[in-house]
Amino acid sequence: MFNRSSLLLCRFALIVLLAFSFAACSSCKKAPYKAPVGVQPLPGGDIDPITGQPRVSAGNLNEVRPLGGANGEVSADLKTIFFEYDSYALSGDAVRILESNAQWIKGHANVQIQIEGHCDNRGSVEYNVNLGQKRASAVREQLARCGVEPSRMTTISYGSARPMESGDNEAAWRKNRRAQFLVF
Repeated sequence: MFNRSSLLLCRFALIVLLAFSFAACSSCKKAPYKAPVGVQPLPGGDIDPITGQPRVSAGNLNEVRPLGGANGEVSADLKTIFFEYDSYALSGDAVRILESNAQWIKGHANVQIQIEGHCDNRGSVEYNVNLGQKRASAVREQLARCGVEPSRMTTISYGSARPMESGDNEAAWRKNRRAQFLVF
C-alpha cells in the first residue's frame, strides 16, 4: 500500500508540522490571569489560573496582607462563623450571625472587611486552602445579600495554617472550622 519513500516523506512532514506547532506555541504569550472580584491571593503567592484559587507555599501561610497596607484587627463586634466538617454551607445560626455582622459593617461605612477562611488540620494543604476559600466566599456572598457593598470585602484562605486551638480532637477541630473577620 505504501512504499518506503512515501512513509519517509510522511514522517518528515509530521516532524516538520510538529516543529512548527511547538515554535508557534512558544511564541504565544498568555494574557495575565485576573483574580475573581474579592479574592485576595496570599502574600507572595498568586492565583491558580485553572482553579481560580490562591496558590500557597509553607513560607507565606503565616503572614497577613492587610488591605491598603494598614494593620487589620479582629473586631469583637463581628462574630466568627463556624462550619460543619468538610462543608462550606452556612447554618441557620451562621446566617443570623451574618445578618447582625452586616448591620454592624453597614453602620461603619469607613471600614473594610477581610474575611478569613480556616479549616481543621485534616486534609491536604491544597484541599484545606480551597475549602477555606469556599467558606470565606460563602460568607462574603451572604454579607452581600444582606446589603454590604462587595467592594468593601475581600477574602483570604489560610486553610489549616492558623488554628484557633491546637489538638487532634473534635473540640479543637470544631473551633478551627471557621470564618473570621479583620477590620481595616
